[in-house]
Amino acid sequence: MTEQKQELIFRIGRFDQEYKWSAGEVGSKFFIALRDEGKILGSKTKSGRVLVPPRSFDEDRFEPTEGLVEVGPEGEIVTFSVSYLNPDASPRDEPWAVGIIKLDGADTGMMHTIQGVANPAKDLQIGMRVKAIFKAPEDRRGEILDISHFEPV
Repeated sequence: MTEQKQELIFRIGRFDQEYKWSAGEVGSKFFIALRDEGKILGSKTKSGRVLVPPRSFDEDRFEPTEGLVEVGPEGEIVTFSVSYLNPDASPRDEPWAVGIIKLDGADTGMMHTIQGVANPAKDLQIGMRVKAIFKAPEDRRGEILDISHFEPV
């Protein structure tokens, strides 16, 4: 049997699709606290762990969480990545960093951008203390980007 080479065809295009998505009861409380109070909430499990971002269900124990608690706004970098590409894969002149931040009082991490250093590849470190920088209250919309970024303490 002879092996045929398969041609792969790629198309570049854009889908603009309006949608509506419910954040649910727990997610809504999380986003409202970000927007209205500049606070970050986590959900407490029956075993005492605090999950951030909060969720209504503890995926480790297969049971509902028990309520919300305030965490952060400071924490430490658990891991990070530095890129010279924009989210659409176009090149950029200056690098940017995204990381997993474990906030004080939380047992899990949340992903967000990290700014405030001259050279992210050289200046960021695992375990570095960072803090959430919120947008001005009038610019908040009830979304994760109400936290503009994290930066070193």
